[in-house]
Parts: sequence; structure tokens; C-alpha cells
Amino acid sequence: MIVSAVVISSIIEKKYSDNYRSYALDYLTFLFLSLGFLLAIFSFINFGQKITPNPVPDEDAQLRTTGLYSKIRHPIYLSVLLLLLGLIFFFAAFYTLVVYVIAIAFIVVKIRFEEQQLMIKFPEYEDYRKHTKKLLPYIY
Repeated sequence: MIVSAVVISSIIEKKYSDNYRSYALDYLTFLFLSLGFLLAIFSFINFGQKITPNPVPDEDAQLRTTGLYSKIRHPIYLSVLLLLLGLIFFFAAFYTLVVYVIAIAFIVVKIRFEEQQLMIKFPEYEDYRKHTKKLLPYIY
């Protein structure tokens, strides 16, 4: 739902504003959309199981700690944030950055809840958390 808010806000802002496009915006658009798309593909491949928007792990879920998941715990959420940022730059919808910040907050809260659920299902998750970052390798 929050993803839809960012997309719709960007489209509406583009329609009713005269925001200037530049080559720098084009490069940023390409960069963030490409990174987000590639990260999403590799995340889905590495995850290797059913993906749902539900933050509660399925009964048959397995904990992934290899590949991308050895660097960050939530690469799919990061790919969504990169793709949304790419769309904002594509539409030159800078006021939508306010909605984007709300989307980041929503995802951080969702991650917090999801991690509580993962610690219940997988006792080894606590150790995994100590050795990996949430969204940005080596940073957060």
C-alpha cells in the first residue's frame, strides 16, 4: 500500500508540476532502477522459496543466510526502496520524497516486526542478526 502511495504521488506530481529534468536525473533514474531491479532478481533467486508480503514466516520457510543474505538480512526491501527512488527521479517528483520517507519508516517498522517473528521461528536468527546488517551492507 505504501509502495502504491509513492508511485501514485509521483505520477500525480509529474502531471501537475513543471519540474525540470536534467541529465543528472536521467543518470540517477537509471542507476537506482537498475540497482533495484538487479537486486530484486538476485534476492528472489537467492531466497529460493515462496515470497509473500506477510511478515510472518510460513511453516515450511527456511532461514537464508548465504549469498546476498550473508551481507544484508532484507535485500528485497532494499530493492523496493531503490526502485521507488528511481521512480521518483524518473518523474522528477521531489515532493514525493516526503512520502518516500514515510515508506522507509513503514518498512523499518515492518522489518522490526518480521525479525521478531523470525527469532521465534528460528532460534539461530539472533546470531545471524549479530553478523549482518539490516538493509545497507556495513552501515545499517
